[in-house]
Amino acid sequence: MPRRRFTAAAVDEKLGKDARCEFRVSGLNVSYGGVRALRDMTFTVRHGEAVALVGRNGAGKTSTLQGIMRFGGRATGSVVLESAAATVDLSRAKTYEVARAGVTLVPDSRRLFPRLEIGHILRLCAEEVVGRKAAAERVDWVLHLVPAVAPWLDRKRGELSGGQQQLVAIARGLAMRPRVLLLDEPSEGLSPVARQDVLEVVLNLKRATGMAMVVAEQNIDFALALADSIVGLVSGSPMWTKDAEVFRQDRTEIESVVAL
Repeated sequence: MPRRRFTAAAVDEKLGKDARCEFRVSGLNVSYGGVRALRDMTFTVRHGEAVALVGRNGAGKTSTLQGIMRFGGRATGSVVLESAAATVDLSRAKTYEVARAGVTLVPDSRRLFPRLEIGHILRLCAEEVVGRKAAAERVDWVLHLVPAVAPWLDRKRGELSGGQQQLVAIARGLAMRPRVLLLDEPSEGLSPVARQDVLEVVLNLKRATGMAMVVAEQNIDFALALADSIVGLVSGSPMWTKDAEVFRQDRTEIESVVAL
């Protein structure tokens, strides 16, 4: 796909605007300053499914998401969106092209603009992908999926709690019209109540939209509640990929990976 064609409209035309897509990552490697942080990451996420990446801090979870988005280090390997009609290869795309093609990252730091009202942030993100005329409709769709955000549209980041900021960060990601949603440690630093609120929102998104999700998460309960399959990482290497139901029956192996 020519570089100039990495736009939302071009990808919609190639894959089908509302097509069910599969997201495949194969042999992904990420290095920072010559130091290898991720080795040979491979997984597939189908329409309506979620893959959780679990492991302790520094295991390679965030590096996987940054490698997919092509920022934060040197990434090699294959990243592909595929529908029944066609394939879009994002392996050599730039970060903004990956985003416009429909892969959106919700970072662990949330990264909300501190001086902008929440409603302004959502409109700007929607305009980037669907244009100014369609942005209002897109924001309405986002608020339908994450209604808790609606009362905060005239607030700024500093006026919101950590859990509220996380919901806004997810809403901002949805405004980008993703086919694949990447969530980096969505439960980190949240109270049990806020964590449950975020989990319920993400589960509802999974059911309502069918978008593929990749979740980097150290909280085992959160990962097991959301994921269909789980990749265990140790020191930058995937050790296994298994059906999440295996760990709902016996958590021993997944707990050992997080503890290593």
